[in-house]
Amino acid sequence: WHLGFKKGKNDWKGSISPGPNDLGFDYYFGMPVVNSAPPYVYVENDKIVGAESDDPIMLLGRKKKGAVPMPKLPHAAGNRSGYVFGGAKKAHELFVEEEIAPTFTGKAVSWIEEHKEKPFFLCLATTHIHHPFTPAPKFKGSSEIGLYGDFIQELDWMVGQVMEAIEKNGLAENTLVIFTSDNGPVLNDGYQDEAVDRLGEHKPAGPYRGGKYSIYEGGHRMPTIVYWPAKITEAKVSDALWNQLDLFSSLGELTGFAYDQRDAIDSENVLSAILGETKTGRKEMLEEAFTMGYRKGDWKYIAATDKRKEWNSWIKEIKNIEGGLSIEPQLYDLKNDPGEQINLASKFPEVTAELDSLMNTVINKSFN
Repeated sequence: WHLGFKKGKNDWKGSISPGPNDLGFDYYFGMPVVNSAPPYVYVENDKIVGAESDDPIMLLGRKKKGAVPMPKLPHAAGNRSGYVFGGAKKAHELFVEEEIAPTFTGKAVSWIEEHKEKPFFLCLATTHIHHPFTPAPKFKGSSEIGLYGDFIQELDWMVGQVMEAIEKNGLAENTLVIFTSDNGPVLNDGYQDEAVDRLGEHKPAGPYRGGKYSIYEGGHRMPTIVYWPAKITEAKVSDALWNQLDLFSSLGELTGFAYDQRDAIDSENVLSAILGETKTGRKEMLEEAFTMGYRKGDWKYIAATDKRKEWNSWIKEIKNIEGGLSIEPQLYDLKNDPGEQINLASKFPEVTAELDSLMNTVINKSFN
């Protein structure tokens, strides 16, 4: 979920509302944050799964005395934040990191089977492939690039199980499935996995520069697969520009959902592009990663930032990724230079100024 539970201080006891159920979901099962941050338990609707009134989960003080010990992970799996929770013995026993994938997948499949008679919306937000990499035993060693690759193999299995459930329940023809991710690749995020040395010539970000944490396109361009046999009858590849915020307006259009545009000021209806009916998506788009960027047509602008030294060092030295931060503005022609190698800001100052102005207009609209 990663968006917080309760208002103000959360003591994690009793109902931890407001949460997903207060924001539109009829049912929720997942983790309170992400698989590398505590508390390491499951949440169902507004309760910690397995927590009992006489043994609630407890947020401990800085001394962490009484913290529930977490299994030690191999270095290649990556680290997780130190544990600062105690109590809730049963809840902690129910949470086994190597069983996250089958647990989430089983919940998703059951949801499909239980709601197949009516239209439904299912959002399966996996922990894959965020570190730590903790694949189930049957997937360990299934790839050639260590636990990182094994985790990808397990993700592939998860998607396969969901697709099989859709097909078995007679829903395949008229179900829209969207598979996507939230940021570019990173191979060194608190761990040193075998994947770094075994990738060979394979580049996870393709021709694009940077990765997760980067303002360059490698941090923002996500492969996305859209499946809907009733509407998409042949394989297509599209470079239409859109972002995940646009799913709100686009799915609203698809379902006939009436909403106040003020609730989605950053979202555009790009349904035709998502379904491959047109290759025209957004004309412009804001990007962010420790500084702001702006896309318009083939142009990509990156704002200058005085945080260049501080953040570039952290991103490059700790994550081994180019952050793209500079004290000078950057301008790239993505059509002829998709790898963002040639800064044209000084050559086209009028374009640089225009995009900077457009970017700040959007920022002021969104945050004021």
